[in-house]
Amino acid sequence: MKNAGKRRSLEHNRLRFRTRLTITVAVVALLPLVAVALLLSLQAEQAVLETVGESFTGQAQTALEQLNERIEDAVSQVVFLGTNPSVEQLVVIRPTQAMSAHGITQDMSPAELERIMDATRNLAANARTQTFLEDMVRDFPVFAELLATNLDGWTLAASSRPEKFIHAGAEWFEKTLEDGIYISEVQYLPSLDAMGIVISAPIVRIATGSPIGVIRGIVPMSFISDALVPVVERITGGQLQVLQNGQPILTLRQGSSLDSEEGVSIAEPAETVISLDAESDFWGMGTGLDGNRVIAARTTGGDGADLGIDWEIRIAQPTSLALAQITRVKNITYIVTGLGLAFVCLVSALSASRIALPIRDLAEHAELAARGQLRQYRPKYRLDPEIAVLAEAMNHTTSNLARLLKRVHDAAADVSSASQQISAGMEEIAAGTQNQAQDVQAGTDQIEAMNRAMQDINSQTQKARALAASAMQQAAEGQTDAAAAMKGMAEIHATVGSLSQQTSQIEDILRIIQDIADQTNLLALNAAIEAARAGENGRGFAVVAEEVRQLAERSKDATQEIQNVLAMIHSGAQSSLASVNHGQELVGRVNASLAEIHHAVQSTAEIVDAIARASVEQTERTSAAVELFESISDITQQTAASAEETAAASQSLADMAGDLEQIISEYGKE
Repeated sequence: MKNAGKRRSLEHNRLRFRTRLTITVAVVALLPLVAVALLLSLQAEQAVLETVGESFTGQAQTALEQLNERIEDAVSQVVFLGTNPSVEQLVVIRPTQAMSAHGITQDMSPAELERIMDATRNLAANARTQTFLEDMVRDFPVFAELLATNLDGWTLAASSRPEKFIHAGAEWFEKTLEDGIYISEVQYLPSLDAMGIVISAPIVRIATGSPIGVIRGIVPMSFISDALVPVVERITGGQLQVLQNGQPILTLRQGSSLDSEEGVSIAEPAETVISLDAESDFWGMGTGLDGNRVIAARTTGGDGADLGIDWEIRIAQPTSLALAQITRVKNITYIVTGLGLAFVCLVSALSASRIALPIRDLAEHAELAARGQLRQYRPKYRLDPEIAVLAEAMNHTTSNLARLLKRVHDAAADVSSASQQISAGMEEIAAGTQNQAQDVQAGTDQIEAMNRAMQDINSQTQKARALAASAMQQAAEGQTDAAAAMKGMAEIHATVGSLSQQTSQIEDILRIIQDIADQTNLLALNAAIEAARAGENGRGFAVVAEEVRQLAERSKDATQEIQNVLAMIHSGAQSSLASVNHGQELVGRVNASLAEIHHAVQSTAEIVDAIARASVEQTERTSAAVELFESISDITQQTAASAEETAAASQSLADMAGDLEQIISEYGKE
């Protein structure tokens, strides 16, 4: 059952191979052909579009030139009529007889004149001129109507009944008298009840060259469409539009005739306009009158611009008609491609069968070799050179595989024996490594305990160093304060000494003042005595002498009080000097003590710093020792784990070698 399933799988794979080979050959053979055909069709389509577009552009330009020529011809004829002697005579001679015949006078109002002339709206002032205009319209299709007026706008002659009798105030009438020749846009004309163009020129007095009236001609749309019908008839499904200021004024379709129901249609203002996708181009793809895709071309201007005519002609053809030949070529290409595909598939299937059968036999032989039957392949039929090379390579492979299997069997036996020995040795190494790891762990614990103790010592040393630094700072501050106190004591001593000297000087001055007061008192007594001797004459002087004596007494008393105060100050100053001297002595002894304290604290700080540095170095060494022991422990554990893994791998390798020996033995038996 198992072998039958494998055969079915091989057959299925063979069919899949043939299918893939057939598809590959078909794709490789036809893909370039299809690509070339598509490329050629696209290029042909683009070439046709360019040819049609350029052709339409040329035809539109030709049609526009024909229209301009017709308008120029109509203008020339109107100008000729304006200088015709018969028309001139019509205007020069006053139409008295015709006016009397119609019962009108010059002084009537325009409304009354229109009412009276409503029947003909034509004065018909000159029968010969009237006949001349009628013959012009009948014999020449340029004009649908001709009429002549005087300077008052009265219709003196007309080929048919005009829209009114008096034309004064009409745009064509006023513009003609102002500018000369007048050409209107295409517009609705009431007299024709149709669209047309008004062309007018002044009627000139030949002798003086001055205008004496206006001649007007109406050009019908049929005169324009007649020039365009041949253009449309040459285009299958052709469409043509004449636009004025962007609006369609005339639309033609292929095969139309103005006189039939299927003739040229005159576009209404809301009618669809042939449009180009890119309006800035002269030709290209666009949208037609029916909303379908077309190839369109346009042209503007031309000689008509000199006449003030701004017309545009657009020609279009549905793309389905323009590309009809290309479409037929495409269809033929598709048919040929399909037939070629069928032929290539047939040839590919036959070729695939010729290639697949030998490959199937080789696959079956490879399947037998996979089951252990390493025989040489003997082909049943003649092989292609490529397949023969493959069969020979298959035979070499089976021979080499047989030799290789024998060598693998022998090597597997050797590997199994060596793996068992390696496994036993690695188990012994793993056991020794475990014991070593335990010893390393114990050493690590001791080093870590020492490291923690050194860290505590370092912490206490840091605190002692901080206290020593604080004591040094306080001793230095005490020395500074003692020096300041000694300086202050010296200043006080100097001040008190100066005060004692100044007090002595004041005492000297007071003694002089006291002597002066005593002398003044004596002089006052003498003066009083002399005044008493003088009697009445000396009484006033005696009063003054008494006042002076009293002042001298008060000065003496005040001087005595000052001396007493100065004596007290002098005594206090002497006492202060003694105190200051004693304070200086005490401050000096304090300063000396502080200096000794500062020196002792500084020595202590240096010792503490040395201890701190030593403890830091010892901590770093113990930390490095801890890391070293941890690294040794990790390496030892990794070595133990690797030894165990190696032992397990060696045992597994021995097991696999045994399995390989068994598989090779069974493979050779099949």
